[in-house]
Amino acid sequence: MTQATSATVKQLRPMTLPDVAQLCATSRAAMRAMELAYAGASPAQDEAILQWLETDPANTGNYGCLDSQSLVHELSAHAMLRRWPRSYDRRGIVERQLFARAPAGAARTLLAGGLDGFKAMLCRLSADAGGAAAFRRHPVNNGVDVAGAMVVYPDYAVIDDQLSRIQAFLRTHADRHPAFAAIVAYASICNLHPLPDGNGRLARMLYNLVIRCAFPNAFYLPIYEISALSQMGLIIRLRQADYHGQWLPLIAMLSGAVCRLAAQQPAPRPR
Repeated sequence: MTQATSATVKQLRPMTLPDVAQLCATSRAAMRAMELAYAGASPAQDEAILQWLETDPANTGNYGCLDSQSLVHELSAHAMLRRWPRSYDRRGIVERQLFARAPAGAARTLLAGGLDGFKAMLCRLSADAGGAAAFRRHPVNNGVDVAGAMVVYPDYAVIDDQLSRIQAFLRTHADRHPAFAAIVAYASICNLHPLPDGNGRLARMLYNLVIRCAFPNAFYLPIYEISALSQMGLIIRLRQADYHGQWLPLIAMLSGAVCRLAAQQPAPRPR
């Protein structure tokens, strides 16, 4: 990507992975609520979510059972987005189908082997989802927005070291604190941007794999649609965790979405 000389540049460092013991009581309660929602999930939740995805919520603005006020951040109105028409690419439905076809035991495979096995599985997941099949060997940024700001992701030279930290983090937390592990895995891949393309898809897949490892009946959380409906709210909360170590806004947002999706029931199909 081309860097404009007048841009205000934010150089990201590899995310500092948090300690669960340092989270506030509100964060821990929100994650516990997520885990209870996933533990009680049934196939009916997946059917209800699929029906909602078929309405193209990212483009139609259909929040369904979700609470718009808990998704949209107070700074969303100042996010200075460039908006453009998007065609309905069924992204959430396609990602849900790809997740269902993920290799058996993929989450355990991610945690069980060494770094090379971890990297190989991430690349396989990315390639299967239409993303890059190898990690980047070049700088990458998100381009200059209309406010003249640009985020530069961590240098490719640190990718292996950070992936090793992420794998060690998951090994420590995935069994005892699966919601915490899944959220941090998602956020840390978004921060690291290890692939030339497909980083969002990989991060969303990794989140759901970690959850499914702990809760075999868990529904697929359509983070892409949640992010679109949040009007930059999800990105802002990711930045709060990344820049300031403030995890509660991101945890509370995803917990609220999971609990609402877990409570809904599918509408009767027409005969």
